[in-house]
Amino acid sequence: DPPASMRLAMQIRNPFDVAPYGTRAARHCDADHTEPYRTGLLGQTRLGNLGPLSRRAHRAKTFGGWQLVQTGEDGIFHWRSPFGYEYLVTAYGTTRLRTPAPPPAPEERWWPPDPPEHLPDPPPDDPAWEQPPMPEVLAWTLAQATLRPVA
Repeated sequence: DPPASMRLAMQIRNPFDVAPYGTRAARHCDADHTEPYRTGLLGQTRLGNLGPLSRRAHRAKTFGGWQLVQTGEDGIFHWRSPFGYEYLVTAYGTTRLRTPAPPPAPEERWWPPDPPEHLPDPPPDDPAWEQPPMPEVLAWTLAQATLRPVA
């Protein structure tokens, strides 16, 4: 944990949670190491590597695939979501920088499967006339009546 004076300086620099659109007061947040803390290395706990994060945002960063870069001791945080959205967070709020491009259009559209091959009608004296239609023929008939090609 950072010393009380460093925690206070962090809270003054960023009075609220530095997660995108965060509103939790910094005094109620975790003091998060922007670059993960590694035991034994000196100089990791410094104002340029700390930011107030709510517990939920802290877990999202640690376990949820969010990426965070702090630009220095000026309190500017650059976030990237697991889906490619990018945000710039300062003491003045959040600015969305980038929205990911839409996924490429599929090469082929989905169409109903081809109808089963036409089977010849049985002769009039065949007991098949008394049988209900085959399920695949019935399903295709219903699909033709309800599905329309996408324009």
